[in-house]
Amino acid sequence: MYCGAPSCNEFLHPSTHITDPDTKLTYAICEDGACSKATCTGCKMLLAEGVQNHDCKKDEEEEKFRQTAKEKGYQQCTVCGATVELMEACNHIR
Repeated sequence: MYCGAPSCNEFLHPSTHITDPDTKLTYAICEDGACSKATCTGCKMLLAEGVQNHDCKKDEEEEKFRQTAKEKGYQQCTVCGATVELMEACNHIR
């Protein structure tokens, strides 16, 4: 996923993802020195008002895509979350 700040759009590696123990909300902190903003991993919006005040509203189009991908047998990369389709060869995703 990428930083939610329009002026940044840096890739947020899964190692930057943090789960808040109180709200169970998962977010990522941008490691770009000029940005350092937090982005919700669920709805991909900036956490401008902090984790406690965030109301995660997932994108309907994203949910439809995920449902269609699941029905068609596509898989998600466990590292980056990209949706992939097996076209040939083995079942190894990298």
